[in-house]
Amino acid sequence: MNRNMIKINFLITGTCGAGKTTLVQELKKRQLNNFIVYDFDDCGVPDGADVTWRKKATRNWLKTLKESNSKGYHTILCGGSVPPEVLECPEYEESLNIHFGFIKASDALVKERLQERNWDIKQIEDNINWAICLERFVKIQPNHFLLDSTVNTPEQVADSALDYINKVCSNPLILSSEIED
Repeated sequence: MNRNMIKINFLITGTCGAGKTTLVQELKKRQLNNFIVYDFDDCGVPDGADVTWRKKATRNWLKTLKESNSKGYHTILCGGSVPPEVLECPEYEESLNIHFGFIKASDALVKERLQERNWDIKQIEDNINWAICLERFVKIQPNHFLLDSTVNTPEQVADSALDYINKVCSNPLILSSEIED
């Protein structure tokens, strides 16, 4: 493994019920050379997790990404990363070469998934509104990609993510706007 190669980090976010954890599970099944796949929630999510907790977790994850990069690995982190919070974090450095991804599911599918988790209607509506904000945050980043779990199987979502990731890693200076969908 060449530790001097440019390392790239992929932060895939989305609202609760969009399929982030399922994507992590699917990616971990695959043999991804030179990659480490993390789930943002691996750090443990306390009851009543709030913005303060998420920002602290983001700081810790950025430290983990740096450590993984120093060992020669690209990383994929799926979870509650909010692009403006990442970019404003004291641990953020441009050398992290972050590409933001957004995993989307239809409102109806998110509602169905969250009802299975016994969420109330107000929580579900707030979550769906948060998804709109997250998607906007991701789309304004110069290096971003979109995934859709509404009609795609977990395998297809993982394939789409890896298609983008492989194109970027084969030419790390490419911008997402230069990658055809």
